[in-house]
Amino acid sequence: MPANHIVAWIEELRDNMHRGDLAIHNGEKWDPSTWPNSARGYGLFEAPRGSLGQDTKEIRMHRGVILKHFSARDVVPRWDVAEVHRRATSLAAAHFLDTLLERFPFPVRALQVDGGSEFAAEFELACQQKQLLLFVLRPKSPKLNAHVERSHRTHHEEFYQVHANSDQPPVLNRQLRRWEHTYNCVRPHQSLAYLTPLEFVTLWKHNLRKAKCH
Repeated sequence: MPANHIVAWIEELRDNMHRGDLAIHNGEKWDPSTWPNSARGYGLFEAPRGSLGQDTKEIRMHRGVILKHFSARDVVPRWDVAEVHRRATSLAAAHFLDTLLERFPFPVRALQVDGGSEFAAEFELACQQKQLLLFVLRPKSPKLNAHVERSHRTHHEEFYQVHANSDQPPVLNRQLRRWEHTYNCVRPHQSLAYLTPLEFVTLWKHNLRKAKCH
């Protein structure tokens, strides 16, 4: 089953890191000139190391206003980037792509998304222009993007139900940015042995530099 495949892949990645294998991707496979035409910009559920899960969720605000929450997560350090838009369009998704590329503390090389229309058209073109691999999940397979689905719940319970006090995207995104900093740099994560994502990434980069010196 694809879901079992993803779980096994994540467990293998964690085991590799515990053994000292700190590489996040196979560099030989990231040169776009080596990709077959069928793989340039598209794939199917087998996202490689160095990839992010990405998804959208409908948010119902006060006074009945409905907004679209965009979220991206790296499944290893649990680093999240989030942004809200009025509609889940491919243009909004392309804008969020620029946002996540700016905010992630390491290079992004691939994205894993569902087959929603917001991840087509302008978004696909933006991925191709930036030479990012785009892996599209099979229909009705939310378990394959389980980490991002779980992030929706966290952001809803710990941000939207507690801190969000506006239904205007510009204001809400400023509040969301402060929450994003708290989530990545202040809030401990049980899955990271109670490190923050920032502490995890900092430790990983330190160990990577140390390994290169030997």
